Amino acid sequence: MNQHLVQAASYGIGAIFPIVVLDPDHRWHRPHHPGLPEQQADDAHGMLVLRWTGPPGEDGEAPELLATAAARAPAIPADPVELQAFQASLPPGLHLIDLAARHVLGPWSQRPGTTPPGRAAPRSPRSSHDSLEGSVSPHSRAQVAVITPTRLAPQRRAYFLDLYRSLQEQNVRFEWIIAPNGPDADAVPAAIAQDPRVTVCTRPKPGAAPARNIAMNAVTAPFTCFVDDDDVLPPDSLGVRYRHAVETGLGWVAGWSADLLADGTLRTWVCPTPVGRHAAGEVWTYWPSPERKPPLGHTMLLTRTEIARAVGGHGGLWKGEDYVYVMSVTGRSAGELLPVVTYHYRDHEHQMTEANTYVDADERGARIFSWLQGRDDRELRRREAGTDSAPLPRAS
Repeated sequence: MNQHLVQAASYGIGAIFPIVVLDPDHRWHRPHHPGLPEQQADDAHGMLVLRWTGPPGEDGEAPELLATAAARAPAIPADPVELQAFQASLPPGLHLIDLAARHVLGPWSQRPGTTPPGRAAPRSPRSSHDSLEGSVSPHSRAQVAVITPTRLAPQRRAYFLDLYRSLQEQNVRFEWIIAPNGPDADAVPAAIAQDPRVTVCTRPKPGAAPARNIAMNAVTAPFTCFVDDDDVLPPDSLGVRYRHAVETGLGWVAGWSADLLADGTLRTWVCPTPVGRHAAGEVWTYWPSPERKPPLGHTMLLTRTEIARAVGGHGGLWKGEDYVYVMSVTGRSAGELLPVVTYHYRDHEHQMTEANTYVDADERGARIFSWLQGRDDRELRRREAGTDSAPLPRAS
């Protein structure tokens, strides 16, 4: 295999990305994420690969960057110190990963979706009403979409501005979709509404689930996350999850959530879901009863947009809709929980979930519905796989 040949690769879900294989032997594995691949004693792992992690719309420069970088890669077998120095010298967008040969599709110039030389790409007739396909969004370069439903309540305005400032400190390109949950969209602060990265949806009727779902119509980024209007994100919140999702091909990546107390201190919630990778449907197994708190929070998740849409978003519950989203996403796709805090959940007197009346019949009903959803989704997967089915646990 020509080590400097730029090839196309795909994990089977998400975008096709360009790579250069530095070592074709399947003896590389990354024991820690984020981290560099390390050489193993056996050949049951992956190849050492240099890959482009930028968005698909900017991959025009990727082949030249990859070839130039590969030409100065350390000789194989490479010393870990040499690999570390090589990674540190790479331009933004290039990373060393381990990758199985089955994910390689062939030469980059012949990747699926390209037009063969000398043949014009067919053009389909387009109506002036084809607004979804016929227009180019100003957010088309965004890597992550952030969706925030908001009532724009006066007592939460300062928190909303804090969230905006925390978004400006992120190290990936984002688009912010704001979904006013009831009031008029004009109430969005002018400094936010005028930001070209911001889209304000029109949602005259109340309901957090409809607001979040309708907001997804405006998403152009390949990954989506949800942030409440009174919370904030630490500086690398989007970046650490985005990079890991791109590098691994997983459907979702999550980080821990920490309570942001009134005095500014943080108290990390170590959720029932353990750190590490989880197969589709596995997260539900860490939720023994709907009487307990769900094993993962929906704001902890960064999800591939196509998966977030395919599972029906947040469903239709007016309360507890976030439980539906967690069970839907983690039930559909494999993902990983990283041992880093990626969300600051503000603890304040206006927090709706802290009210004594919050856990009412509707809240309990939503938990039971979501718990049963996760259970049945997992059972259906087992049947489709042909494995023996054990008696289903009952909601208690």
